[in-house]
Amino acid sequence: MLTLEALGEGCTLGQARHYLAAILQAEDEIITKETALIEKYGTDTSKIRNQIHEIEKNTVIFQSSRCCACNRQLELPTVHFLCQHSYHQQ
Repeated sequence: MLTLEALGEGCTLGQARHYLAAILQAEDEIITKETALIEKYGTDTSKIRNQIHEIEKNTVIFQSSRCCACNRQLELPTVHFLCQHSYHQQ
C-alpha cells in the first residue's frame, strides 16, 4: 500500500487522491464490519434478555436423567443449572 511518506514532496494530486481513496475505502470496510457486529450483539443481547425474563417468570422443570459431563445415569446428589445441564455433585 502506498503511504503518504512514500509520496514525498513530488506528490501529484492524482497520487494523493488514490491514496486517500484507498484509506477511505479501508475505513468504510471496517465500519461495515463493525456495524454488522453491533447488530449481531444487539440481537444476541435481546435473546438473552428474553431467556432471563422467561427463567424469572416461569418454572423450570429438570428432566435430564444423564450427566452432561460423563453421560452416565445421574445419581443423587446432583446439581442442576437453569441452562438445563445436570451433573453429579462429586
